[in-house]
Amino acid sequence: MRRLGLLVSTGALAASLLVVPTVRSEATIVAARDHLQVTGYATDGTAPSTIAAQAPALTTVGIDGVGVTIAGNDVAAPSAGALALLATAHAHGLRAVLLVGNGAVSGEATRLLTSRANRARVAAKLVRLVQVQGWDGITVDLEALAPRDAAGLVAFVARLHQLLPHRCQLAVDVSATPSLAEYPVNGYHLRSLSRVADVVLMAYDESGTWSGPGPIGGLPWQRASIAAVRRLVPARRLVLGVAAYGYTWPPGRRVHDGIAVTDRQARSLAAHSHKRPRWIPSQGEWTVRLRNGTVLWWSDVRSYRLRRVIVLHDHLAGLAVWQLSSSDLLPRR
Repeated sequence: MRRLGLLVSTGALAASLLVVPTVRSEATIVAARDHLQVTGYATDGTAPSTIAAQAPALTTVGIDGVGVTIAGNDVAAPSAGALALLATAHAHGLRAVLLVGNGAVSGEATRLLTSRANRARVAAKLVRLVQVQGWDGITVDLEALAPRDAAGLVAFVARLHQLLPHRCQLAVDVSATPSLAEYPVNGYHLRSLSRVADVVLMAYDESGTWSGPGPIGGLPWQRASIAAVRRLVPARRLVLGVAAYGYTWPPGRRVHDGIAVTDRQARSLAAHSHKRPRWIPSQGEWTVRLRNGTVLWWSDVRSYRLRRVIVLHDHLAGLAVWQLSSSDLLPRR
């Protein structure tokens, strides 16, 4: 949140002027909160009741609904579960955007992005789904990309931008790193992407299967990633992705073993082990070592509140939470 400046002066006139910038600054902050995009991601297996419970905190639900086929030239139709979440989001006055992914399988993404015909066919299919089923936009979540995929990703997102109705949202998910040089290596031409879509910086999985115990998305790493991306992406186009889950590192394991836990499960494991979690202010996350030596790190609603302050302070477009089914109840907007 932006700090409010103070005027130093004397006399009745100066005293009266003190009120003006304070009121305007508060009004600006309130307006920023009112216009802040808050997206909660959900898979097609998420219970509609979860969307209903989280609705006061959200503007949008991003539904992980369709995947690119192995050949890279089509997407499957959204499941009944995804369509139920679409209806639930609309029933609570929320926008619902369709997330298209590749399950982090690089071959599928490459076959889509390096073929002009495949890009055109998949983009047209996605836009038809939006128009027929009533989606409010599309989020492109293609991961495990390579440098050869970068130009195709821009072309694919630009084609969606061209075909989608103007009312629709369009975003592309980008894996966070503090090194600006790594983005093209990872298949992202940030400046070009931001000209046609919002960029959702997936600022989580700082630690994971490749590392020892550590934050899911610690504050220093996130701030450095934001600073790097902001050199190429306007603030109004940048959405901060926030974790709402944790990982376990069992004893004797040098890396995370692949088990993710919800915020509630993390606290339950600590309570069952009669261990008190420690809040790490520098990282804005929780950690605990269980009696059997297992180490947990997780990001919860307290973590979310800190990231919300960063977004408001930096005038970013909003937040995106992965994911609602593992999250605490988020604060109302």
